[in-house]
Amino acid sequence: MTLLIHFWSRQPDFANYGRAAFKVKAAALLSLGLWIMAAMAGRWIAYVEYLHYPA
Repeated sequence: MTLLIHFWSRQPDFANYGRAAFKVKAAALLSLGLWIMAAMAGRWIAYVEYLHYPA
């Protein structure tokens, strides 16, 4: 993901807020969303055993 952002931001039309800027912003939002999901999944692991109470 970081390499994509790096190469897209080096394109000539990046300074003009063209397609490259949109790609970089979309990749950054996707990356941020994935990190948030990973953190939420890590917190969820602690509570998994309480979802199904023993009978």
